[in-house]
Amino acid sequence: MSATTLTPESTQSAEKKLSELIKKAADITGTLKESDLSQHIPYGNGFLPEELFLHLQKTAPQKLAELIKKNIIEKPKKIPSPIPTKTSKDIDLELEVVIEKAMKKINATKEYDLCPYISYQNSRLHHFTYEQLKKKNPNDVRRLIQENVLDKTPQKLPRKYRSKSPKDTHPTANVINATENPPTSLEETIQAAMKRRTLNLKQESDICWYIPNEDGGPLFFSTYRSLKRKNPEKLKELIQTHVVSPKQ
Repeated sequence: MSATTLTPESTQSAEKKLSELIKKAADITGTLKESDLSQHIPYGNGFLPEELFLHLQKTAPQKLAELIKKNIIEKPKKIPSPIPTKTSKDIDLELEVVIEKAMKKINATKEYDLCPYISYQNSRLHHFTYEQLKKKNPNDVRRLIQENVLDKTPQKLPRKYRSKSPKDTHPTANVINATENPPTSLEETIQAAMKRRTLNLKQESDICWYIPNEDGGPLFFSTYRSLKRKNPEKLKELIQTHVVSPKQ
């Protein structure tokens, strides 16, 4: 059986083809050095050694061209996996974790014991409303528990509890006139809001009851904290407009 011999012409053609493939493969992989392509060609339990790559480049350009074509040029591109979305099971699980933490915090024996600590639509959350919300919008329940129990010192609300809503008439006492040296920083604005005696604000989170959100209800404390971190100027403006110097 006679060995296959390459003519100078065929060798030159193979080298030219290899050179073209190397350039194309380098563009695909972003490698700067030709021999770095060896790290993209499987060999045994690892990748093709650089020395062997250089050896094939000189002695067997056709073989190296086939390896580059198979493992780099024609290799299927990986399609990125879609970002997983939360399923209803995930949301329910998150809610259960929050409920468990909140119950432990107030030493509750049953889930409904959380209701007296949660303010909802300007009054104390009723267990029936809680149950309906849990079925229809578990994310809202999780957020309410987080903000009313886990994010602050929980306070049990009286049965006839009625909080101030943004729609209520703002007390006029201790209102700062916008033309009379209004607060310049967020901290000064918060302090000015807390000093409004007629609002009887006990803690900073109480400011939220006087700032309407997009739905018309009171601003969630989590949104308040987010604005305080990311957009303090916007929060300062909201507090100034709705709490410190509300329109009469």
